[in-house]
Amino acid sequence: LSAHTARRGASVFNGSTSILYLRLSATAASTTTYTIKMQPDDYYEVPSYYNGAITGILNTGTTTLVQVTEIT
Repeated sequence: LSAHTARRGASVFNGSTSILYLRLSATAASTTTYTIKMQPDDYYEVPSYYNGAITGILNTGTTTLVQVTEIT
């Protein structure tokens, strides 16, 4: 997600079969630099006060479904 000053909240669901590395930063997430490491089927709610960029990267896997919801 891009930074969005009107964001009231956001959530991320890792529906993939891989680990998702999520970073609350405009700098790209990596497998060594991340905010949260999400296992398959994990759900994460972004803190309501955070309206900056959110980046993510998946570890290798067969299914690459990640659902992101932004509330404005």
